Amino acid sequence: MINTPPIKIVIFCALLLTGGHTRSQSNMEITPPETTLANILLQDTTSETISYLPRGYWFGLKDRSYGWPVLVKNGPKNYLLRDGTHQVYLLEKQNGKIRLQRLDSSVFNGDNFLMMAFLRNDTIYQYGGYGFWNTRDFFMRDRSTNRDWEFLAGGNGLKNELNYHWYDKTEDAFYMIGSLSTTHHPVPKKILIDSIYRFSFNTRQWKAIGRLNENFGELNLLSKHDLPTCFTPFGFLDTRTFQVKL
Repeated sequence: MINTPPIKIVIFCALLLTGGHTRSQSNMEITPPETTLANILLQDTTSETISYLPRGYWFGLKDRSYGWPVLVKNGPKNYLLRDGTHQVYLLEKQNGKIRLQRLDSSVFNGDNFLMMAFLRNDTIYQYGGYGFWNTRDFFMRDRSTNRDWEFLAGGNGLKNELNYHWYDKTEDAFYMIGSLSTTHHPVPKKILIDSIYRFSFNTRQWKAIGRLNENFGELNLLSKHDLPTCFTPFGFLDTRTFQVKL
């Protein structure tokens, strides 16, 4: 019997192999690597994953001046979020052509660059992010009924930018490895708090549950986002430190 690689591994390998070629494209047409990835995603109707794509994967979007594309796959539904914009798109194929359908009515305000996306109860959530000289410390969720995002009240606040994170369905809890934020006074720099944090959606509270392992000393580099990352059944695949890490 031949074991088929999990869809998350297939997606990640496709990104690694084609990312450079995609970034070299300057026109607004959907490129061959984008078509390959879209076909993989649309053919799979059961998997879930979050993948922070390289900047080259725009799938025909004309404005490419800002925002990383973040893939949120929920079974047959494939969403694309634009980092820093609150924009939500549905990746689909109509009449044999791949296209993005805009689902939200948000107006760009630049307050959530380096946010963290995840799925909870089939709803897209985002946490943290940076904008307007401030690091956010709250959650938001996508509300399809009004085509916008809703602020999630409660919690004691934990500032964070894109970092290692995980949503645990069985516990209904969100985990953060470290707290990464930006300060501008007296000089601009990244601030990393050495702890693992757990947010319970039942109590709506953050709790520090232990210090970091010394192997995670490169967390302050993870705001650099030049290469793809992807959640897999085996853990978080990361290439942002210029070598593949699980």
